[in-house]
Amino acid sequence: KKNIDTGAGLERLACILQNVPTNFDTDQFEEIMRAIEAHTSFRYLPQAYFTKEPIQTGHNLAFRVIADHIRAAVLMMAENVAPSNKDRGYTIRRLIRRAMVYGRSLQINGLFLVSLLPAVIKMYKNLAPELEQNANFVQLALEKEEKGFTKTLAQGRQLLDKSANKEQRISGETAFRLLDTFGYPIELTEEYARQHNIELDTADFASRLAAHREASKTSAKGTGFNQQIPALVEYRESSIFDYEASELKAKVNLLLNEQFISVPVLNHENGYLITDRTCLFATTGGQEHDNGIVNKFLITDVTKAPHGQHVHKLEQASLKIGDLVDLKFDQKKRELTRKNHS
Repeated sequence: KKNIDTGAGLERLACILQNVPTNFDTDQFEEIMRAIEAHTSFRYLPQAYFTKEPIQTGHNLAFRVIADHIRAAVLMMAENVAPSNKDRGYTIRRLIRRAMVYGRSLQINGLFLVSLLPAVIKMYKNLAPELEQNANFVQLALEKEEKGFTKTLAQGRQLLDKSANKEQRISGETAFRLLDTFGYPIELTEEYARQHNIELDTADFASRLAAHREASKTSAKGTGFNQQIPALVEYRESSIFDYEASELKAKVNLLLNEQFISVPVLNHENGYLITDRTCLFATTGGQEHDNGIVNKFLITDVTKAPHGQHVHKLEQASLKIGDLVDLKFDQKKRELTRKNHS
């Protein structure tokens, strides 16, 4: 039957049923908004949605960003994912830091996000029981991240003061160094420039940031098996991925040694394997690969080849082309990985 996907979602339906202007005005955010208000003289006023008064609209935006980001970060950390410099952990770090930056616009300068944790747990503990179970881990991780970023802000401020006093301007190089080395947000550098009535070279900053992103993109491409490995570029034989199978039998179609050279045999050595079918997930779209075994040999990594086949990294394996083998993934690791993805 034909149907229409309204894109409404649960929170938008709640917004309609509760007759409030935005998702952030529903009862799901009420406790969090009140907890934020405890740290500032400003108030969250839903009616500003209709009046469009600029100052209050700006304050409301800050409240919403903080509420949204602390909720998302806490729910992710409840799955035992800590803030870090890469992958999922970096997403959490960015959420926490952006929430702290918006806290400054409400004149909240100290540590405050950790005090919002009880409100998030109260609102979502029935939907996510792991919030209460892992509350101590979340609290410690959040405290550590807030304290670390507070030090970062202090270091960034010192560098800004030094640059402004010396040059009476903030160069694109300085702004980018603050972001890249210290994680100091460009929004705070812009705020500093406005407050001190000095020039910020935004064009040079944007150019440096674009170049950095392009370099990162190129580097990320290089982490997969790609066009620099002739044996994989030339290999076009298909390989079927069966996500539903926990184990299966397969035929060895390609073997590579540690130098990525095609070989007929691996003899108690590290190398790489492609089979005609596999049940092991390859690193894709941010989700980490499976680990597993082929016969009795460990598979420690799975990456996609240029033509989509799954390349299994082997440790101390003895196999030859044409062998029929048993493949099996690590069920425990996949379950832990699955928790971090929908």
